[in-house]
Amino acid sequence: MLENKARIKFKLFLLLKYYFIIQSVFLSSFSFASDEVLKKAEAYFNLKEMRGDAAFFVYQGAKLRNIPIVLKPLTSMLMRRDQFPFNLEFKLWAEKYSDFSIPRQNVFLSLDRTVDVSNSTYLRNKSQVSQKEWSEMMGVVMGVMALTFECSSDRLRKMTPSHEYIAAHQLFSYIYARVKGCLNNAEFKKLHYPYARRVYTELLQSGFVLSDLQVERIALLCMSGHCDSVPDKYFSLMISRQLDNGLWQLKDNIVPKKIPYEHASAMAYYALSRKKSGK
Repeated sequence: MLENKARIKFKLFLLLKYYFIIQSVFLSSFSFASDEVLKKAEAYFNLKEMRGDAAFFVYQGAKLRNIPIVLKPLTSMLMRRDQFPFNLEFKLWAEKYSDFSIPRQNVFLSLDRTVDVSNSTYLRNKSQVSQKEWSEMMGVVMGVMALTFECSSDRLRKMTPSHEYIAAHQLFSYIYARVKGCLNNAEFKKLHYPYARRVYTELLQSGFVLSDLQVERIALLCMSGHCDSVPDKYFSLMISRQLDNGLWQLKDNIVPKKIPYEHASAMAYYALSRKKSGK
């Protein structure tokens, strides 16, 4: 009996030893590869004109790396900053220097078994999605973002999860509410968790692929403190998909022309910066 226990303990010791060796090798290679990737992205971004949402994530990533970077706002955004939805873009531009990285959460996310993305419009061909369907979806997405900036915790609690970019935007709403003081730590942990689980589940259910939406999911999971829950293979895939010019040329089936490549590139840059920082 004692010999069996000793064998089991020895096997567990070997397993843990090999695990930590593999982990250290991965982290070492990841650190080197990601640093090169991030430097290439920074060279592309610097002095570029960008939308407010993309600029926001670039500045958040640069803050984590303590890298000085200068971006220029789009003229159209500045000229129409009092009009919807340009006012939302401008709001994000104005917040670019604030620190939105929520500290690491001491819990790993689990799958939400009630979520099924198989019927989402994201997985359907763009020609199968009506203009009305697209308009309604984008209306909800932008409405959630507008609600975010109202900083109303009562209204935040009434939001209903949904597919596409909506769930990711809802998660960002809680991040924003926490950073701006609308929610305390306890409220944030309780209220954001179902949305983080949903975004995490959508990420895994959509498969081992990268798209604008997948990268946004990863970036917001990292921003909400759940970077450790994202499988390492997604970060490795992100590194391998960067172009020589520093961009990530990713798009979604449903919106091949509506979202500029800088959007996914800014999200990828932030996600890799957060992962590398270990924060």
